[in-house]
Amino acid sequence: PQGGGEHRASRKFVPTRVFPVTDAVGRLALPAAVPRFDSKWLLIGVPVALVVWLALVPLVFLLWQSFLTPQSAAAPAQYTLENFRTAYLSGDNARLFFNSLQFAVGAAVLSLVVGTGLAWMNERTNTPFKTLFFALAIIPLVIPGILFTVAWIMLASPKIGVINLVLQTLFDTDAVIVNIYTMAGMIWVDGLHYSPMAFLLMT
Repeated sequence: PQGGGEHRASRKFVPTRVFPVTDAVGRLALPAAVPRFDSKWLLIGVPVALVVWLALVPLVFLLWQSFLTPQSAAAPAQYTLENFRTAYLSGDNARLFFNSLQFAVGAAVLSLVVGTGLAWMNERTNTPFKTLFFALAIIPLVIPGILFTVAWIMLASPKIGVINLVLQTLFDTDAVIVNIYTMAGMIWVDGLHYSPMAFLLMT
C-alpha cells in the first residue's frame, strides 16, 4: 500500500494550457486580408488625371511645334531654332517688355499709395463712419475686372466717355481731354482696382 501511494503521488496532475486547435489552424489557413478599395481615390484621381491631360497635351504639342517650321503643300516641316531667335531676339520685345514693366510698376505704386492712404485715414484718424468707410474702401475688390474696365471706358473714352463729352461741351472744344487708353489711363484703372489689396494689408 505504501508503494502504491508513492506511485499515485508521482502521477499527480500538472495543469497545462490547452490551445484550441481550430483557432490555430484558422490563423494559419486564412489568407491575409485584401485591402479594400477606397472610392475617394477614384473621385480624386479622375479629375487630377483629366486636368493633367488637358494641361500637358497642349503644352507638349506647343513645345514640339516650336522646333518646326510651318508645314505647307510645297515643303514639309523641318527642325529649326529660328522661331526662338525671332521671338526672343526681336527689337519689339524690348519695347513690349518695357511697356509691361512700366505698367506693372505704375499700377503697383498707385495701388500702394491709395491703399496706404485710405488705411491711414481709417486707422490713425478720427474719421466718422469708419465701418462704412471700410466697406466702401474694399468695394473695387469685389467688382469684376471686366466690369470695372468697361465702367472706366464709359467714363473716360476719347469718343464716348462721359467726362470728355461734359468737358468738351463745357469748354466748347473738340479736343480729347481724358484718354483712358493711354499708359497713364491703364495704370490709373488697374491701380484703383487693386488698391483694396493694399488697404487690407496696411489696415
